[in-house]
Amino acid sequence: MNNPIKSIELLNFQSHQSTLIEPAPPGKLTVITGPSDSGKTAIIRALKWLLYNQPAGADFMRTGASMVRISVKFADGNIVTRERTAATNRYKILRPVAAGQNNRPDVFEGFGAAVPLEIQEITGVRTVKIADQDLLLNLSEQLDPPFLGQKSTTAPGRAKILGKLAGTEEIDVAGAETGRDLYRRGQDEKRLATEIEGLAARIEEFAWIEKLEERIAELEQLLDGIKEQQARLVTLEEKRDGLLRIQTEMNAAQKVMKRWAVLPRVEVAVKKAEAAAVRCKTLKTLGVKLTDIQYGIEEAQETIYRLRGLETVGKIAQRTGEKIDRAKQLHRLYVKLGQVLADMNRCRAELKKPRVIHVERITAITEKIATQINRLEIIEHDSKVLRILDSNREKAIGIIQDYEKRIPELQREYKAALIQAGMCPLCGQPIQESCLREVI
Repeated sequence: MNNPIKSIELLNFQSHQSTLIEPAPPGKLTVITGPSDSGKTAIIRALKWLLYNQPAGADFMRTGASMVRISVKFADGNIVTRERTAATNRYKILRPVAAGQNNRPDVFEGFGAAVPLEIQEITGVRTVKIADQDLLLNLSEQLDPPFLGQKSTTAPGRAKILGKLAGTEEIDVAGAETGRDLYRRGQDEKRLATEIEGLAARIEEFAWIEKLEERIAELEQLLDGIKEQQARLVTLEEKRDGLLRIQTEMNAAQKVMKRWAVLPRVEVAVKKAEAAAVRCKTLKTLGVKLTDIQYGIEEAQETIYRLRGLETVGKIAQRTGEKIDRAKQLHRLYVKLGQVLADMNRCRAELKKPRVIHVERITAITEKIATQINRLEIIEHDSKVLRILDSNREKAIGIIQDYEKRIPELQREYKAALIQAGMCPLCGQPIQESCLREVI
């Protein structure tokens, strides 16, 4: 063997509850001895069950056990296991792996009566088919004959195998098949002759078919003529329907023409209506412009009313100038106050020195400083008021100038709108020059 067996383990196989066998290495002889019924033949049967999947069933399971197993380890490290329970029947292959890797076996189930090819590739054992017989040449059981090793092989079977090996079986088979072929050919010739005679008699019975063929040709010509006439009829009916449809449309068109006989007068009325619509649209536009002009005049009048006290602005500006001059004077005083504060700080520094304190002089300086501070607060308040008045004056002058410029323009737009409307908004009469002067 290219892959010799390293160990055989039997579990619950016949009399073997748990047995481990390690055969001799290749080139050596392994002899198993023991008394009768000690389990020597059971080892061969277990190997036969593993290598050939024979015998079938589970009669070899040890009495009282729930499973049977045989495992064989080969020299290449592969372990082939065959096991069976009440619910399972499987082969397993446990392959060698590198250290640290997970080793999971390959499981084979549902293989029927054959042995999986993966198992055969590892064991190197398979059945040998000669003629129509499968021989187990690798194992022989007790009392098997030395030639073609199985008790089940009969003498005629051995002769057939020898003929197969010598090549004479093909000649015998070819001769037998040739005789059978010749017999079948004779029988086929007789059967075909009888069928030919019967067909000839039946052909004579159908001699009238030729006349029937001529009649069918005549009928087909008539049928083509009928189809042509039918197509013509369909065309004529379609044309008639089209003519009726055209007449109906003509009648409807004549009725429409009668209804639209007054169309010229309607067109004149439509043109007048369109002109009236254009005029109405123009009046609406003028009305919108008139409203805008009125709103502008009202805004201008309101602005003029708000600025009615503008005459006093000059006086306010004059007073503002005076207060600005006063603020300049106050600024000069503020500078002097800074000098006073500096003197006061120096005085404070002098007071901290160990010398005689002039109380009267210090009291006078303090009162003078308080007076200057009050005057400074009044000056700051007046300066803020002057700045506010000055900014409001510039805004008021700008608004008055803008509305003085816009009043003539608004008067012209209002006059143009009144002329375009053609109606006085006061008296409701056609617009006249007197109405324009009165309204504007």
